[in-house]
Amino acid sequence: MPEPFGASLIYAYVEQDQDLSDLKVRLGDGDEQDVDFVDFSGSRTDSSSVLLKLDAWVLPFLNVYALIGKIDGDGEVPFAVPADEALKIVLPPIGALCDTQDPLRPEICDETLFAVADVDYEGDSRGLGTAIAVGWSRYFFVFNANYIVTDVDVLDDNTDTWDLSARVGVLTKPAFGDLAVFVGVNYLRAETLAVGRVSYDLSDVPEIGRELIVDYVIDQKNSAATNYIFGANLDMTRAWHLTGQVGFGGSRDQVVLGLTRRF
Repeated sequence: MPEPFGASLIYAYVEQDQDLSDLKVRLGDGDEQDVDFVDFSGSRTDSSSVLLKLDAWVLPFLNVYALIGKIDGDGEVPFAVPADEALKIVLPPIGALCDTQDPLRPEICDETLFAVADVDYEGDSRGLGTAIAVGWSRYFFVFNANYIVTDVDVLDDNTDTWDLSARVGVLTKPAFGDLAVFVGVNYLRAETLAVGRVSYDLSDVPEIGRELIVDYVIDQKNSAATNYIFGANLDMTRAWHLTGQVGFGGSRDQVVLGLTRRF
């Protein structure tokens, strides 16, 4: 058995694709309108987190813990919009001409408008989790589950994240300390309501002659919930432990590093 209590400093970097849906837009002081004709292909975010983890072994096979920390990151939300559909919402008199053969029909009706909303964010995270560990001979199995709430400055709502993992591994005895090497699978699902603004420069279009600024609200979640993990834990002494883990596959890449002091 390890020492019953632990304090860990953890760094995590995650890069992943995002699925966006249920878009609502608003022009100026107008009402929000549902939009279903926008292509968001290529939306991706990356984030860095620093977390403090406090844990305790309450049973020989059961560990419980709390997490608190900071996160910062950035992302891109690409908007590819058929111009005729966009104009019907933001400039209805001009958009109505797109469905006609009127000589005044703007050429832009046949185009696609492209814009990218760049998002930089930071916030605070907090969560609770548990781990169940069993072993036989030199081999072990660990199931880990935690729930984290993140309050990010650019979002109206908190981001709720479920992080589950299952790992199998083997214990070895190198020249220095004790080493556990493991492989496994990770399930991570994060959902939130993203709010932002995107602009289209249409100043060179005679019928419009200005920049269009559109506010948006959209549901966001990571594209692939599941990926694979590989890592190792080095017990340098009974009190000091090092952990490293990489995740790959699906549409998410991640690196996790940790230093633990047990007492």
